[in-house]
Amino acid sequence: MIDSSNSSHEGEETPGGRTDEHSAHGHPEHQPHPHEVVIQIDRTPYKEVAREVTGAEIRRIPSPDIPLDRDLFEVVPGAPDLKVLDTMTVLLREGQRFFTAPGQINPGSATSMNGCSHVTSKC
Repeated sequence: MIDSSNSSHEGEETPGGRTDEHSAHGHPEHQPHPHEVVIQIDRTPYKEVAREVTGAEIRRIPSPDIPLDRDLFEVVPGAPDLKVLDTMTVLLREGQRFFTAPGQINPGSATSMNGCSHVTSKC
């Protein structure tokens, strides 16, 4: 009688007796290599490895780096844009878009540059 407990789909040629989809289709087993994705920062494309990065690492992708006085946002289709803090973790993926904006917007004051008051209209 033949012992069928040892006759599974595990081939003797597969190291460690393992099979997976790749070896089952004749592809050699190997570690998956990282793939590149194209992201955009302020409409400029950058090729990066698809990986988890922090907001601080995203700031270092362009040259020169994104200055600290600018905020970084991720464009989220169909939802409000997401402010990316330096400590946040983001998974880079194909087509992802980011933009920067001034961290502080000074809309002006009651006094213009020549000293005239917009509130009282007196110069």
